[in-house]
Amino acid sequence: MTTKANRDELFPVVAINHRAGSFSSGWIRYCEDNGIHYRIVDAFAADIWEKLAGCGVFLWHWTHLDNASKMFARSILTAVESRGLVVFPDHATGWHFDDKVAQKYLLEAIAAPLVPSYCFFSRCEAIKWLESAKFPLVSKLRNGAGASNVALVPDRTRALSLIKRSFGAGHLPVARGYHLSEAFRLLRQELSARSLKKLIAGILNLAFPSFIARGLQREYGYVYFQEFAAGNDFDIRVVVIGEKAIAIKRLVRQGDFRASGSGRIIYDPKEIPLPCIEIAFRTAQTLDAQCIAFDFVITKRGWEIVEISYGFTESAYLSCPGYWLSTMEWVPAQVSPSAWIIENALSRWRVRNGGDERGRIA
Repeated sequence: MTTKANRDELFPVVAINHRAGSFSSGWIRYCEDNGIHYRIVDAFAADIWEKLAGCGVFLWHWTHLDNASKMFARSILTAVESRGLVVFPDHATGWHFDDKVAQKYLLEAIAAPLVPSYCFFSRCEAIKWLESAKFPLVSKLRNGAGASNVALVPDRTRALSLIKRSFGAGHLPVARGYHLSEAFRLLRQELSARSLKKLIAGILNLAFPSFIARGLQREYGYVYFQEFAAGNDFDIRVVVIGEKAIAIKRLVRQGDFRASGSGRIIYDPKEIPLPCIEIAFRTAQTLDAQCIAFDFVITKRGWEIVEISYGFTESAYLSCPGYWLSTMEWVPAQVSPSAWIIENALSRWRVRNGGDERGRIA
């Protein structure tokens, strides 16, 4: 029988930075369902240390679409972690979030199977490299989600133009008109209240750039190219959380080469190549990541990683019919990424405090 005293030994007070549409709703529900004391906090509040007093875990699903979070979330989380709390995302999990250049160097450092990627911080070096480059290429800015800031480069002329701009005026982190073009894409797929709402929002965003867009700095001083993996009409997204992995097959957008943000998802586990699951588990373990999502495409060398991310939209995965264990055993079950994330954090807290992952305190 679990008493209040030993329950308090097994479960610390959990601090949650709540944001609508994030993992935090699932974390709150998990705490309430399991009788775990939790506290809603504002990571940017002046009295944050007072609010965290007595807490053992701090969870914050921060987004790159918020200026303050983009600039300071990593620093705040590292500071909280140095105070002795288990945080999510911790440094190993979140330092490379929304930074494709950082991901390139990280994945290369651990010899993970990354689609060949090239980053140059010199205009001359970039132009010299083009002499031997094979087209088409894919150009990317280091940040962006949902396939934004990703474009196909068909030839050397277009590549030179990108290099000139990258070492000149730079690039807007969110291209003007991007949201409107995305709205038209959705409208072509379906005529619905959702697509019309997106269209209106896209028009307003073009006419009146959001505070977020206005506050973001231009990207310049580097250029990033990635080998184009021809023949892919889908990609594979694998999410590893602790000893569990879920995966979906994402079909590319109509008339496009990008799958991210297409909304065209297949959940059948038979459609998921097992090598992707194996690579994802192995890489996540090497990185010691609490939660990490991998995007895979097939190349002439086999399945390779395009990019990684700690954050994602949880609702897109709730239809997964089960998950893989790190032993590669398939478990048919209801999935709950946010619940797995908080369970992982609680396990780490117990181990740190002299117990084991199952909660036994020495």
